[in-house]
Amino acid sequence: MGVSLSNIIIMGVSGAGKTTLGRILAERLQYRFIDADDYHSAENIASMAAGTPLSDTQRYPWLIRLSDLLQPEEENPCGKVLACSALKSTHRALLMRHCPDCRVVWLYAERSILEERVRNRQQNHFMPPQLIDSQLQALEVPDQAIAINNSGNITTMIETILAALSATPPLLQSPP
Repeated sequence: MGVSLSNIIIMGVSGAGKTTLGRILAERLQYRFIDADDYHSAENIASMAAGTPLSDTQRYPWLIRLSDLLQPEEENPCGKVLACSALKSTHRALLMRHCPDCRVVWLYAERSILEERVRNRQQNHFMPPQLIDSQLQALEVPDQAIAINNSGNITTMIETILAALSATPPLLQSPP
């Protein structure tokens, strides 16, 4: 089962498991992994750490930077997996401006699971649990994405994603 070379955006609200699943998927595909959290400005991190949701105006420079990272590179032609909230369709469109064939994987879970995961993160993570509600309110469920309920076995989820990525035409799941 071969996956064609195309960038992958793993999206969802905080606590959905984007980084964990994205790292494993990137390793499995031998793609470069990019964690969007590593590219936030100090100002954005301070805002979120204080419990203030980011505005689109605050997000756009960050999204543009991430989009530039998804641009094809002649010297390093491997695919990339980006773990990013990408909550709105405009966010995803901006991310995909250099890679219109990007595939989107939407991770979702029940709010109680999201909150538990955020609470159990390392002490130094900037995203507090009280921002989960604002992210859920901002979320625009993607029309065409591989939808994965991230409350199960990680190996099964990876296999489901790989099968969907390999399908021709692409296997797109309707949101729950």
